[in-house]
Amino acid sequence: MIEQSHRKIATVFAILILCTTPTLAVYHPAYAATSTGIMIPLYSYPGSYWTQVIQVKNAYPSVPIAVIVNPNNGPGSSIDQNYVTGIQQLQAAGVIVLGYVYTHYGARSTSSVEADINAWNSWYHVNGINFDEMANTAGYESYYSGLSSYAKSLGMTLTVGNPGTSTISSYVGTVDVLDIYESSGMPSASQLQSYTFNGAYPKSNFAFIGYGVSSLPSLATITTDSNYVAWMYITDNGGSNPYNNVPSYLSTEVSLLATVDGTGGTTTTAPSAPTGLTASAASSSQINLSWTAPSSNGGSAITGYEIDRSANAGSTWTTIASNTGSTSTTYSDTGLAASTAYTYRVSAINAVGTSSPSGTATATTQAGSGGSTGGTTGSIAISGIQSTSGTVSASPYQLTLANVNAGTGSNRVLVVGVEANNNNVISVTFGGTSLTKEVSSFANNDAEFWYLVNPTGTGNVVVTMAGSTSAVVGAYSLSGVDQANPIPTSTTNHNTSPGSPTVSITTANPNSLVLDSPSIWGGVTLGSPTCTQGWDANMPSAVTGASSSISTTSAGAVTCSWTASGSGDLWDDVAIEVKASGATSTTGGTTNTVPSAPTGLTASAASSSQINLSWTAPSSNGGSAITGYEIDRSANAGSTWTTIASNTGSTSTTYSDTGLAASTAYTYRVSAINAVGTSSPSGTATATTQAGTTPAPTGGSTVSLTVSSDNLGGSQFSGMWVELHAANGTTLATGYTPVTFSVTSGVQYVVYAANYQSNVFNHWQDGTTNSSLTITPTQNTSLTAYYSTAVTLTVKSVDLSGNAFSGMWTVVKSGGNTVATGYTPFQYAAQSGNTYTITVDNYQNYVFSHWSDGSTNPTRTVTPTQDTTLVAYYST
Repeated sequence: MIEQSHRKIATVFAILILCTTPTLAVYHPAYAATSTGIMIPLYSYPGSYWTQVIQVKNAYPSVPIAVIVNPNNGPGSSIDQNYVTGIQQLQAAGVIVLGYVYTHYGARSTSSVEADINAWNSWYHVNGINFDEMANTAGYESYYSGLSSYAKSLGMTLTVGNPGTSTISSYVGTVDVLDIYESSGMPSASQLQSYTFNGAYPKSNFAFIGYGVSSLPSLATITTDSNYVAWMYITDNGGSNPYNNVPSYLSTEVSLLATVDGTGGTTTTAPSAPTGLTASAASSSQINLSWTAPSSNGGSAITGYEIDRSANAGSTWTTIASNTGSTSTTYSDTGLAASTAYTYRVSAINAVGTSSPSGTATATTQAGSGGSTGGTTGSIAISGIQSTSGTVSASPYQLTLANVNAGTGSNRVLVVGVEANNNNVISVTFGGTSLTKEVSSFANNDAEFWYLVNPTGTGNVVVTMAGSTSAVVGAYSLSGVDQANPIPTSTTNHNTSPGSPTVSITTANPNSLVLDSPSIWGGVTLGSPTCTQGWDANMPSAVTGASSSISTTSAGAVTCSWTASGSGDLWDDVAIEVKASGATSTTGGTTNTVPSAPTGLTASAASSSQINLSWTAPSSNGGSAITGYEIDRSANAGSTWTTIASNTGSTSTTYSDTGLAASTAYTYRVSAINAVGTSSPSGTATATTQAGTTPAPTGGSTVSLTVSSDNLGGSQFSGMWVELHAANGTTLATGYTPVTFSVTSGVQYVVYAANYQSNVFNHWQDGTTNSSLTITPTQNTSLTAYYSTAVTLTVKSVDLSGNAFSGMWTVVKSGGNTVATGYTPFQYAAQSGNTYTITVDNYQNYVFSHWSDGSTNPTRTVTPTQDTTLVAYYST
């Protein structure tokens, strides 16, 4: 389980439909049989992250989205009206909201858990409950099924349990959904297969979470994983609490799920290129762009645009916006040099990748005052500094810096510094708008800088901390700041022995403003700053926080220091460079530029799923050190490109691209990155992944192994996913039926046939019912996997007059195991030809009388071969 500040989280993934009838006020869920949903643990106080979830749901209404909320390790001790409002807004957008309850692996008393459930129900009216710290050993099944039934007796519709790892089959059905993986990184397909009992139960019973996943997996991976689980959550957040915000790629993640949409995905491509690009000068430092959206979005919604700029008529390009994150077809490029010609191109972005660029457009900025012909536009102006301090000891752990004025002048930026005692910042907002964190140091005491580009008006700065703390908050209102890259450089420093704070930073641009932010224990004071003091606040026995600034005329090293009283104490210090609008990087009086393009790119296939790249660093770094490389890939010989690594963050000139399809040609290009920007791309290189074959041992002969798929009537059909594994479990090759693998005679292999949607593996041609078949072929061999298909099993409840009503608890078992539960009217995707037992329960004064066939036993056995409806009659 993941814990942070005594809060716990478990992944929950589900979709439900709430309904009531005048006869019996009980809700029941209708579970999606094929759609894949996302659950987002909202470990933040109601605010900007909650708004992002609502916006994504509005953008992709077909994707089931559930969230788990957790004010204080459960519902807390009293109602919070901000949670009430926030939950109502989520539910109004169609988001499913679940309340968090911990169970301590079955050791927590039933009465305590039920008290939490009652609070969630009466205070917040959530749609369901998530049971964290779920046991996964035999003996606690009735504990969880009883708690699940109790939640549903209150009208809740969904229960989820989180063992966070593999469990035993007797837990399937005790709650509606089991989270069978919660760990750093993505689960492998073999893990998902094993943890979900090799397709013995519908995928709607299972969910997983992968955190610390820096790059969102491909559509192919997400499509494959959706065959095993109905609910997934992937986030790039990691560390001690990966759930304190939402993934940076949230919108793209949901768009991929929209593409999968329970059909295994449709054929989608990158968009066509935008058209009609125009550029016009708005001032001596701003050019406005406008264009027409692509005529084709490639089958996937446009999510933003890449904007590239050239200062040499298109010879080299710099990406000034890698993704605008907006469907707007206008853009303002600011902080430019006066009387200078700039050329632009625009590319469209969807979930698949980035289009080819538009045609180019050129405009020349207006002349500056006094006939300026370029260079910097002047120094940064500080139009206001404001600070406060305080102690927070209860959720939502917020400090407010009231009535901050964003300042006047053009090219404004608001910078907020926070210095705290033994706790870190979760979020910062100005007038409800989220700021971006630039730098933080949390070694001894917390010190952080956050910023917001182009703020307007007067508003409150609200800082949300991770827990109880004493903190100092200060804000700088600045103008004359580069809007595209306002803070190009930052650094941190701390000391684990008593002393005085000091931090040094090397600026990359002329006319920059350097800000520092020291934080030290409040038993000492700070004074005598070597840079100009912005604020200096001492909270005795808590924290002393300060900040200072210094303007520079040229790039180079800058140090800001403070003197601590007495012998000082342990401290943290951070510093940032704020770049002036129109400034260009200089070193030794030479204007820095983007690097030249890398050369000598080669691509070589390492396996059926991996291609290795190698290249030579640029001959010129543009006067600024190379900090990383952008890697682009094309699957259509360079017609369209997808950025697979926006910045490797390394000077290494090699890269391994993994997770590729076998026997497929991929084309690559590489661009270098420095502090100024991104180079033009290298020449291209193409390689074809190896075929999905098994290398033959020395002396061994090669034979073919063909796998096909048939329905139970013996008719062949195609498209079922097959994996070929070595005896040690290593995946050697994959493909869709009918597929032929080249293998080595006399060597043992394992062949695995996957389920997909309504097609569920039934048996191999030799009668084996395990979807993983071990085989040692000595000649050309053909295997047939037989599949059954899903039929809908519906259970309804009516009174003795035949009037339908809802809310009667239903349990479906197969082979003695519970495979589904829910309230009537209830539907289950059963497998044709399989035998099921259905049991309906009584509720209050509603007592089972008989089935529609006259049988009076509330448990009934059926073997459906087509869509089947069972009607249970109740007396009152």
